[in-house]
Amino acid sequence: MIRTLCLLAFLGVLLAPIATAEPLQDPTKPPRTTGTAASEGQREAARVSVIRLHGSTALAVVDDQTVRVGDRLNGARVQDIDAGGVTLEQDDRTWTLPLGSRPDMQIRRHP
Repeated sequence: MIRTLCLLAFLGVLLAPIATAEPLQDPTKPPRTTGTAASEGQREAARVSVIRLHGSTALAVVDDQTVRVGDRLNGARVQDIDAGGVTLEQDDRTWTLPLGSRPDMQIRRHP
């Protein structure tokens, strides 16, 4: 009986941190942006990880979201996708999210 109580107490001490722990975050994953305003902080926070060009069709992955020309991304419209990055437009302003130089970033061209 005492052995069982000691074992249960020991397991409770071991499992207590697990019950209160926050989920692990991927330290290599870019931060998510929220809201609809295209502020400077949001422009810098968005990361283009993949650009795929296939004839006249272009796709890009920005912060784990696949977008095409004409799609909306955080309130801005995707105006163009080319080998250099993704050009966005909002409120008569345009800017380009460049394809970065991280090792997981890539361009895929198909004839």
